[in-house]
Amino acid sequence: MHQQELRDALRRRPFTPLRLYVSGGETFDIHHPELCVVGIHSAFLGFAAPGQAEPAYDRHTLVDLNHIIRLEPLTAPAPAGDGR
Repeated sequence: MHQQELRDALRRRPFTPLRLYVSGGETFDIHHPELCVVGIHSAFLGFAAPGQAEPAYDRHTLVDLNHIIRLEPLTAPAPAGDGR
């Protein structure tokens, strides 16, 4: 995925939460655009603690942009097994 495509999705207003699909079969849900930082080759994804009033991450991962298959609006629960 190109950096700009992910950036554009994060900058849309009003923001719609996204599900990011990667080549290994994992999914990552982005509920707060400020917890996703797009770099040159990867994206930092922060995951907020449940019940957190302000979006602050308590865990994170890095995803290589080349492994992002697609983005979809988050309208369904995450698939079972990935814990996100």
